[in-house]
Amino acid sequence: MITAQRSNTRRALTLLELLLAVAITVLTGLAIAAVTTSIARGLTSMNEARSALQRAYAAHARLRAYTTGALAFISVDPDRGIAVWHNDDRFNNRVNLSELRIFWLEPSSDGAPGKELVIEMVAFPEEWEEDELELADAELAGVDDPFNEMLALRAQGWTKRSVIADGLESVAVTHSAINLVHANRVRIALTVQIGANSTEDILMAFGLPNHKAPG
Repeated sequence: MITAQRSNTRRALTLLELLLAVAITVLTGLAIAAVTTSIARGLTSMNEARSALQRAYAAHARLRAYTTGALAFISVDPDRGIAVWHNDDRFNNRVNLSELRIFWLEPSSDGAPGKELVIEMVAFPEEWEEDELELADAELAGVDDPFNEMLALRAQGWTKRSVIADGLESVAVTHSAINLVHANRVRIALTVQIGANSTEDILMAFGLPNHKAPG
């Protein structure tokens, strides 16, 4: 009697089947890697955009805090920054050194990509008497460069500085007045870096309710 028996011998993979199996495995791995990379890039882009938005918001809040009570924007230098007449504490309708604020656009102090917006103001020695302060707190004439004046005071050690924004590419100021010092409303455009190769322009409007032009 002839009976059927099940063979326990497995057929070996042919070379073609082996190559197909390897190819499928490789393609599957590449697909998984591509999806993982895409997700990682998406998360990185989201994080970079969120960081840029936070920096833009912080810059807007700090600029507004420093300019809301200001009297006038007196100079803009695309390569250096913005000069602002902050107050008239000397009550002479002139810009004294202690009333000057400079917003510098400078390379990042920690070597990070982009530039920083730094505010600098005069800080005369606290031990000075009033007559010494009055002598040092000179008025700016129309021909004086406010940026150079602040640099000269810095060289004497008579200023203080604070970073108010970072990760910037550029800063620009526009207005609709006959000239900058007569503008009671200005628009500041910040170009904010988003990642290594992308930027975004942020436009901010600032009103000067206490505006007056220096005499």
